[in-house]
Amino acid sequence: VYLKQLAPTEGENIIVSSDSLIKSNPQIAINRYDQGIKIVWQSHKDNVWQVFLKNYIANQLSDSTVILDSLNTNPQISLNIHRLAWINDGNLFIKEFYPNLSSNILFDSLSCSSPDLIMNDGLQETEVLYEKNFTDSVKICLTTYQHNENNPPVFHTIFLSNGVLSKNPRFGLDREIAFQTF
Repeated sequence: VYLKQLAPTEGENIIVSSDSLIKSNPQIAINRYDQGIKIVWQSHKDNVWQVFLKNYIANQLSDSTVILDSLNTNPQISLNIHRLAWINDGNLFIKEFYPNLSSNILFDSLSCSSPDLIMNDGLQETEVLYEKNFTDSVKICLTTYQHNENNPPVFHTIFLSNGVLSKNPRFGLDREIAFQTF
């Protein structure tokens, strides 16, 4: 896994991880309070998946931290400034980074895939796009998650597609949404 600075000037490749594990799906996001960035990636070893985290602050890489371990299926991670989303056995989970690394929050269960977090969310609210497989179709879901310490979390889901097969949901730079329907 490499990190390369492109602006304000192009930098050299920085080796983030070079062990012998199979790695995939690297993601980066701003590390809100430390003013650096966080880098996460998936790794596959001994028939299970793990997700690793490193911070890059003041031109220094932190040690690797395993933030998810022993996942049965490809986690299909998505990262933003405050959260990490992933899939395990068709279930969609969220883990929050601030104020501390949270426990796993079950977002939706059964037949979920391809999560994408909105990049600029708030500490107490986020939006997640994902595919959900129903018996007769695959639909794109947009779920808004709100929480505050005094109340239980609130989930609001809408279906964005009505096609038989909808895939590859992605947020744009702001709140634009794109996906394919067949």
